[in-house]
Amino acid sequence: MPDAFGSYVFVIRDTTALVQWDRQSRRFGRISELTSNLVIITDSEDRIEWVNPAFEKRSGWSLAQLRGQRTDAFLPSDFTERDPLPRVGDVPGQAEPLPTERLCRDRHGAEYWVSEDIQPLHDAEGRLESVVRVQTDITDLKSNYMRELQIRATAIEAASDGIALSDETGHYVYMNPAHRRMFGIAADEDIRTLSWVDLTAPEQRERFAAEHWETLRTAGTWSGASIGLHRDDRKLDLDVALTLTEGNDLICVARDVSSRRREEAERARLREELQLAQRRETVAHLAAGVGHDLNNLIAVVSGTVALMEEGCSEDEALASGLLRIARAMTAAGELVSGLGHLARPQTHHRDIGLCEVIGEAVDLLGSARISAHDIRVETPRDCPKVWADRTDILQVILNLAINACEAGDAGANRVVLRVATTGTDLPIREPDAGTIHEGRSYALFSISDTGRGIAPEVRARLFEPYVTTKGRQGTGLGLPIVASILLNNDAAVWYDSTPGAGTIVTVAWPDSGRTSSTIDASRPASHRLGSLSGHNVMVVDDKIDVAEVLSEILEADGAIAIAISDPEEATRLLLEESDLWSAVVTDLEMPRMKGTDIADAATRARPSVPCILVTALPYSTGWDRSVFRHVLAKPVDPHELVACVRSAAEASVADRRSDAADVDPAPKSAARRF
Repeated sequence: MPDAFGSYVFVIRDTTALVQWDRQSRRFGRISELTSNLVIITDSEDRIEWVNPAFEKRSGWSLAQLRGQRTDAFLPSDFTERDPLPRVGDVPGQAEPLPTERLCRDRHGAEYWVSEDIQPLHDAEGRLESVVRVQTDITDLKSNYMRELQIRATAIEAASDGIALSDETGHYVYMNPAHRRMFGIAADEDIRTLSWVDLTAPEQRERFAAEHWETLRTAGTWSGASIGLHRDDRKLDLDVALTLTEGNDLICVARDVSSRRREEAERARLREELQLAQRRETVAHLAAGVGHDLNNLIAVVSGTVALMEEGCSEDEALASGLLRIARAMTAAGELVSGLGHLARPQTHHRDIGLCEVIGEAVDLLGSARISAHDIRVETPRDCPKVWADRTDILQVILNLAINACEAGDAGANRVVLRVATTGTDLPIREPDAGTIHEGRSYALFSISDTGRGIAPEVRARLFEPYVTTKGRQGTGLGLPIVASILLNNDAAVWYDSTPGAGTIVTVAWPDSGRTSSTIDASRPASHRLGSLSGHNVMVVDDKIDVAEVLSEILEADGAIAIAISDPEEATRLLLEESDLWSAVVTDLEMPRMKGTDIADAATRARPSVPCILVTALPYSTGWDRSVFRHVLAKPVDPHELVACVRSAAEASVADRRSDAADVDPAPKSAARRF
């Protein structure tokens, strides 16, 4: 009997997965609606089924307007590819997204760039069901990228280096203006007919193929020196960098270094000339020192022979022997005199731009010194010209500039080379080396440093040979050589320094023409026996034999001559009893004092006493000849010595009788002493 309530069949289905899938679908849908990315879902025919709000906002189209539309009907710009969807459909089972970039156009016609991932969705049998497109707006990134590309293109076009691109056949597809100018290629010339071979010297092509092509092919890059060929067949020195691209295109960056290499060659030539000149000057100074000692010995022998000749005229054999000795001594003296000239080449003076030669000197100092000492050059708008031998003035500038650099530690010592404006006054005080002539026009330049400075006791001896503050690193000949060059060029230098506060060296150089400071060439021609009678003469020489020989020559002519080997004693006698002396004969180089110091004391004496210099170094430089009435070379000719002493003594007597006690008794000269 059936149950009054009937039967029930319960079917229970587990929908957990469906619920989770529905929940996940709603979540993904919500995410798609909220994401800032642009999402498009199309069917297998590329008809739009759904777009998210972000896409609606960016494109200006609503979902209602887009549903059923094909994407290629409204999305692409006129300048972008067609939609890549056909590629998706052509690949059954495609599961990976297809990234691409495309230029799109919104409802109002404005273009924007998107980066797009295309994800095809397939059914269980592998048939394409739909496509999900996720787009990212990259308009700003693309604009910045295009701007950077434009900047790079502008930089390449404006570059001073030549930049060119050739294809795998070697023919050019691009040249920037600098590359065209470098090789003489007109701006409107079609470069596609040209190959890199056409612009390379034949010997360079062969060398590159043999030595460098394999390196370029394997490493992808090569750089080095090359020889280019201008369209007028002129060869160009080039620095070249080559890069081989993956497509076997060749990028070439070329720099014309022809002028730079000419400048380097000229700089090397100047450096060699300066080094040679420095060596010659050093040899000349050493030779002069040797010559000084030899001339003293020759002077003793020659003077003794001259005295003996007076008393042995009747002994023919003795007179003949003395004559041979005299001739030998004369030849020896001429040989020694020539030592100092052998090392000095002939100079070639001309007008030279002072700023130009200072620039060359700074360049020769080298980039390391320039950087370490922040070397700067300050020049006026109208730079003066100087009358000089280029090597001479370069030596002076380089010596002084190197000394300035070495006057302090690197980084703590700054060096400035400054050219003064035209018309700048000379320093008031006497120069430390060289000479200044009244009425001459000079150009001034200075070299200053912020180094240790120079102590007064050192500054007083700066221009003495072998005096150096550099220890074993210095020769002590740099500044004496500078003094020599300055004196030979009628130029002068002043040192102003404060210990701990740096140094300023000022140089005055003649700006046109040249007036040589030469030894007084006038020699009294007449000589009569007893012409020195009544005159007292002081003879000063640290070699007592030389002083006695010269004294005997003067006494033989009637003078009362006193030989003194101590220059300090001679100075005391001059200052205390100046009215006793008619003239002073002195040597130049002596211990503790120089002949110029004797002459200075004789000038300061009241009344002043005229000085005659008798030296083994008559043509050496670095001292002022103007303080002497006459300059004679050892070995001295006795008649010439007597004539010069008589001339000076008689002039002194005349001056003393002129009642000119208030007139400056210094010897009349256009040159100021140093």
